[in-house]
Amino acid sequence: MNHKKRVTKGGFMSRSNIITGKLTMRLCTLIFASSIFLLIPNLSQANDFDQQLMAAAKNGDIVQVNALIADGANVNCSDIAGNTPLIFAAKSGHMNCVRTLLESGAHINSQCYQGCNSLMYAADKGHTEIAKFLIDNGSTLNAKDFYGWTALMKSVYRGHTEIVKALVENRADVNAENYWGITALYLAELYTNTEIIRLLEDAGAKK
Repeated sequence: MNHKKRVTKGGFMSRSNIITGKLTMRLCTLIFASSIFLLIPNLSQANDFDQQLMAAAKNGDIVQVNALIADGANVNCSDIAGNTPLIFAAKSGHMNCVRTLLESGAHINSQCYQGCNSLMYAADKGHTEIAKFLIDNGSTLNAKDFYGWTALMKSVYRGHTEIVKALVENRADVNAENYWGITALYLAELYTNTEIIRLLEDAGAKK
């Protein structure tokens, strides 16, 4: 999708310096935190089976996923960044793996160290079927990542209308703000996505 920035009255440019400053501070914090995890490899508690399960989920190898679960792999294991097999499957778009992992006891609301859960990744990547499945199975709709972004904000930013619609219909908070005070409606207007703007406003989104 071609994003076109729209300058409104008193709008985007008047806020850009503030947003950029806060973003820089937040980014520096994230880089520092990430460097700590990279320097401490023992933070990952995954054994060989668990590591294979994460790789299989990421690659969409459902046969291997089932075999590893049967052999005792931990469906809630994680790598050094906090990514679980469910997060890998949702992020990569493997619906069969997502379903199997949830049926095997995977925690649907687990978040990686950047604060993203499986629904956020599905919303960001545009995996509509997975996003709807996660919503229907109790994923926390208004969880926020390291920057205060919700699944709704991510789907609006990427222009994934069907996911936006599913989130709105399930009463995701349309007026949630990230850590710079940006809302889903602001993002929709910034990129002049008229259909998403209508969906948000009909759900009570305010400027």
